Amino acid sequence: MGHNENIGKELFWERLKFKFAILGGILVVILMIVVFLVGKNYGKSSNGEAGIVKSSNKITETLLRQQMERVGELGTAKYYYTNMGKYENAKAINGVAIPFTNKSFIIAYDGIIKAGVDLQDVTIKLEKKKINITLPKAKILSHEVIKDSVVVYDEKNSIFNGLSISDVTDFEQSQNEIMEEKAEKNGILEEAEKNAKTTLKTIFEVFLLENKEDSYTIEFHSKE
Repeated sequence: MGHNENIGKELFWERLKFKFAILGGILVVILMIVVFLVGKNYGKSSNGEAGIVKSSNKITETLLRQQMERVGELGTAKYYYTNMGKYENAKAINGVAIPFTNKSFIIAYDGIIKAGVDLQDVTIKLEKKKINITLPKAKILSHEVIKDSVVVYDEKNSIFNGLSISDVTDFEQSQNEIMEEKAEKNGILEEAEKNAKTTLKTIFEVFLLENKEDSYTIEFHSKE
């Protein structure tokens, strides 16, 4: 009788453990289902699609300006040239040259003139789905004389009116102004403005494409 009671108790505890094991498994499954449903609903509320959470950048004037400023220089155009000029000078009294005071030289050199649009003067305004860009007029940004190319020859000096370094530098500066006028006549400023529009249009179109915003239009205006 005692032996049968021990067997009965062992069966009772084994069945109880089995029931607890089944109950524990059920609870784990329920917990997993709850976690899945919560995650699914969170994904929908965040992006409208199950299980995917994304954040989209809103197109703003600040973001557009940041894209523009990465370029550094906007719409530059370059004009390469070779120049040769002759310098002559003589002392004079009442418009009459004094003999033996004449000095002269010929200078030749290569240069690069660069024109463009100043980024600080560009304005960007958003009007619903339209990006309005106002550009200032292009201007000469820099003028570089390639020093290794400078050649001074056919120098004629006078004991009464000697050549100096300032004669060369002043004449070079006056020649530079002439070359800048020539570059402008040859359309360097118009080319720079055209390049500026092309550059900005490309930058903004790529930015809009990356942000999946293809409904914007880009319109250019000239600053008065």
